[in-house]
Amino acid sequence: MKLLNKNNLKDINDLQAMGFGSRSTIWRRVGRGELPQPIRFGTAHNSKWFWLMEDIEKVLNKILG
Repeated sequence: MKLLNKNNLKDINDLQAMGFGSRSTIWRRVGRGELPQPIRFGTAHNSKWFWLMEDIEKVLNKILG
């Protein structure tokens, strides 16, 4: 497994900036399986969710062909 660092983790704001839609659209796409499940660091109710960049790149490659 690769070491995790901020360069290979993207949060929901990053996904919005990449054009995946609004927050609700992103979560809807996760629910439909169009985007991978994110990883949550911590157990607090306000812990952030992150996606691995390699998983997002796979989605982009699938979309762009």
